[in-house]
This record gives sequence, structure tokens and C-alpha cells, in this order.
Amino acid sequence: MLVWALISWWYTEGWLQLIKRTRWRLLEAFDFFSIGLLLKNLFTPYRQISVSGKVIGSVNTQLRAWTDKQISRVIGAILRLTVILFGLVVLVLALAVSAIALLGWPLLPIAPLIGIVATIGRLK
Repeated sequence: MLVWALISWWYTEGWLQLIKRTRWRLLEAFDFFSIGLLLKNLFTPYRQISVSGKVIGSVNTQLRAWTDKQISRVIGAILRLTVILFGLVVLVLALAVSAIALLGWPLLPIAPLIGIVATIGRLK
């Protein structure tokens, strides 16, 4: 009776819980790297505190402020792209591990039997 309860849980509720945990883990990884937000703000200036808003002054001062903003945008884009690429690699790896876990889940209860058969077959 206990074995039947374990097997029925394994192939129904247990599998559903694994799917929910897998989905949650992938969403957490996506949220952790904020890929959508980073793409949305890809070319915004990176931590620029010196020049904000309209610069009033000579042409030289305005040109320097514009150059500072452009350099800050390039640095921000490079850093954001690096984080996005790293996040995508982590997501792909997490997806691969999750797929292996989901596909291996139904085979796990029979793994000891496969081990016993393999051991007996090797002894002969």
C-alpha cells in the first residue's frame, strides 16, 4: 500500500510540483538578471551624475557634456550587453538542467531496479 501511494504521488502530484518549481526557478533567473529591463534601457547613460538635463554654457562646454553622455551610453551598453549575455547563458543552462530533471523524473523510481539488473548481468 505504501509503495503504491509513493508511486501514485511520484507520477501525479510530485511531477506537478517539480514542474512548478522548475517554472519558478526559471522565472527567478530571468528576474534576477532583469533581461527585459536591461534591453529596455540598453542605451541610457551609465551612472552619469555629472551632466544631467540641458547644459548651459559655451559651445565647448556643451560639446564636452554631449561627448561625456555618449561615452557613458557606450559604457552602459557594453556592461548591459555583458550582463544580458551572461544571463542568457545562465537561463539556457538552467533550461537544460530543468529539461533533464523533467525527463529523468519518471525514470528515477526504476533506477534501483536497473542498477540491480546491471549488477547481476555483470556478475555472470
